[in-house]
This record gives sequence, C-alpha cells and structure tokens, in this order.
Amino acid sequence: MLYESDIKFDHETNKVEECPRCHNELFSENASYCRICGLVLKNACIPEPEQDSYGNYYDPEPHQNPPDARFCETCGAKTVYLSNRILKTYKEIQGESDGD
Repeated sequence: MLYESDIKFDHETNKVEECPRCHNELFSENASYCRICGLVLKNACIPEPEQDSYGNYYDPEPHQNPPDARFCETCGAKTVYLSNRILKTYKEIQGESDGD
C-alpha cells in the first residue's frame, strides 16, 4: 500500500513549500518555523531521552525526515508532524480507530 501525501516540499532539503497546518506560503529562505502558526518547516523525529554510561540522561539529536514520515526511518521515533496531528496514522488511513 502506498501512503501518498499532498504536502509539497523540496526533495533536497525536505523543507515544505507550504505550511501543512495553516497553509501559509510566505516564509524567508532561512526560516525554520512557520511565521503564522509556529510549526517546523522540516519534519523531524522526537527521540526519547537516552542514558549515558554514567547514568545521565540527554536528548539525542533529532533526525530530519520527509514531510510524509510518521516515524523516523533512522531511530523509529514519532515525528513532529504525526505528534501534531498533521499526518493521520496508518490505521486512520485504513479506516480503523487509533488508540494513540
């Protein structure tokens, strides 16, 4: 099954051309967030805190993902766009109810 998305983005940078939340199309070339609603313009994962060998917790760097990614292909964590309900879960797309 293909999970198609209508989110337009630059395939080299993964930056969206239009904000998928508010549909704003005006942002500067160096913008990281939508100036209208504050959504990030590049979908990234939200990794869980990790523990180092001394028992200290730290936040790992998030991985950049295409705008249609619900989970990170590198670490498996949920992405910003899934967590913010920009994207539907695969169960919602298939017509099932999702418990998340």
